[in-house]
Amino acid sequence: MMRSLLHRLLRGAPRSSTLAAGLEALDRGDTDKALAIAQALCGADASRAGGQYLRGLVLENRGAQPQAIAALREACALAPQEGVFQLKLAQMLDAGGDAAAGAAAFEAAFGAADVPFANDALVHFSAAGAHFRSGNAQQAIDHLRVAVGLKPDFVEAQVNLARLLQLDGSFEDAAGHMDRALQFQPSAALRLRRALMLPAVFRSRQHIAQVRSELDRRLDELLADAPYRLEDPAVTIATAPFLLAYHGEDDRPLMTKLAQVV
Repeated sequence: MMRSLLHRLLRGAPRSSTLAAGLEALDRGDTDKALAIAQALCGADASRAGGQYLRGLVLENRGAQPQAIAALREACALAPQEGVFQLKLAQMLDAGGDAAAGAAAFEAAFGAADVPFANDALVHFSAAGAHFRSGNAQQAIDHLRVAVGLKPDFVEAQVNLARLLQLDGSFEDAAGHMDRALQFQPSAALRLRRALMLPAVFRSRQHIAQVRSELDRRLDELLADAPYRLEDPAVTIATAPFLLAYHGEDDRPLMTKLAQVV
């Protein structure tokens, strides 16, 4: 998804007809011509940033990732106002496994003078992923909130936000985002994932009873809709009801029902 978005952004408003010709050549698969145009652009101060940027795209296309990143870094240094250059660098760094550098580049992209993607939910979602992988959960949450605000039916963003909020201890907020995800995609996997969302802290024994009753109801509803197929439950559900053990109750009936659902 991110690659197709970048394809639109990077080719949507080229800064010169020569750069546009280079992008068109790259689109056709003519990397030799695109590289020749990039080298010509690099020969003049006014077009060097665009040339390095195009050179980076060609090198990426040829599988030379380190050299592509170096060219994009130079393009960003020459034209820090070009948010799209920064965005491409962020995407490449994150995809290459350097999440921390990718997250920093995403922030540089959003802070640039020219940011045609500021209101694009997918870009915020991708920035959130880089921040999460680099250990910045709060910044990931911030970008995910923007993403779902821009596109409420972005189910993957709603689910990821719910997961991070639950890890952060904001259970009610997390449950609300999972419920919104279910409004747009009421799949069995998401319904089970929602059923297994349990708060870590309880107000009273009555609260525990209410949560367990809610889980029991949701499992019954899933069983009533069987048969269905859960593809790789460890991945699609990605959670387990281990918090039940802290309730001080007999968990066997719930666990037996859960086994029937899965």
